[in-house]
Amino acid sequence: MYSKKKPTTYLLTAVMLCLMTAEAAAVAFCALRDPVRAIHSLFPNADSHHSVVRAIGPRVRDLVATQLPFTLHFNELGKHTLYVAKQSTTPVGFVHVRSELTEWGLMEIAWALNPDLSIRGLVFQRCRVPACNDESAAELRNSLGGKSSTELLRLLSSNGSSLAEHASINAKIDPALAVAAIRSALKTMAVTAVAWRDEVAEINRQLLLIEQYGQTMGLRLAPQAIRSAAENTLATKLGTDTSIIDRGSVQLFRVSKQEVELGWVASANWKNRGEEGLTHWLFDELGTVHLIRTTPRWPNREIAESFDQLLGTRVASDEVCASAAGLAGYELYFLASHGAE
Repeated sequence: MYSKKKPTTYLLTAVMLCLMTAEAAAVAFCALRDPVRAIHSLFPNADSHHSVVRAIGPRVRDLVATQLPFTLHFNELGKHTLYVAKQSTTPVGFVHVRSELTEWGLMEIAWALNPDLSIRGLVFQRCRVPACNDESAAELRNSLGGKSSTELLRLLSSNGSSLAEHASINAKIDPALAVAAIRSALKTMAVTAVAWRDEVAEINRQLLLIEQYGQTMGLRLAPQAIRSAAENTLATKLGTDTSIIDRGSVQLFRVSKQEVELGWVASANWKNRGEEGLTHWLFDELGTVHLIRTTPRWPNREIAESFDQLLGTRVASDEVCASAAGLAGYELYFLASHGAE
């Protein structure tokens, strides 16, 4: 005689299997099948890598939805892996796999990103349409390579469902394939920036030091807390909503070598005309701006040039505050020189 509890048991078992299958699928869809081979293909000069696994859930999906006209589908949630490609010990970029639902089924692309999260390259990992071949990958790489998320968004219609009227995409690429690839690239950039924010920031700070000092051996980057008194002084002096810098997000790091203090690295969120990202500045003791890195890149060339013009300039005086770039530099150096505990 059968127990009355068995149908319920079967149902629960079936549900659990479905959930396990969905989770396994989500993991499989966003991992490299042959990491060494794929990373070498995308970063030929890389000789090693490490991976960082994150759980992508509703919070990340919601944040992506605030940045893009579309967001992640169910199969894109779960555990995902970001691969950090390195040459010797220097990070050279990231590799991340994303899946995209298309009219032909599920398409997987392994994207290579530069440290500033712009596109470096791609390889198709799974695609059932004949258009997904080496020639298409090369054409997409030529059309999308080097572009930031802002530039990629301009290639799509306002809702992200088709190419923009004047999108500069090679005519040899199937338009539907181009749209799917661009959507996949944008989600890759957004998810990487959100879910692996700390890793991306740490690598960009490391690259500041390598670019300035040639090597990081012996260099120390020590986190510093910010005194609330300095924040209050800055707010009184400049107001609270005058800069692209989010003062509440500022992180300070003391740069030293063999107990000799060399300067500061300051990291902060920035916002400008609907665009946002994370910026990292390297100052010397006197407030000279040596290097600036930002992820993603500044929204346009004009803004980028205004910040480039600060390189080699001292921002210790509020006389530089006439420009948005100068104001940002002054704020960050003020907090470093006056506010670090």
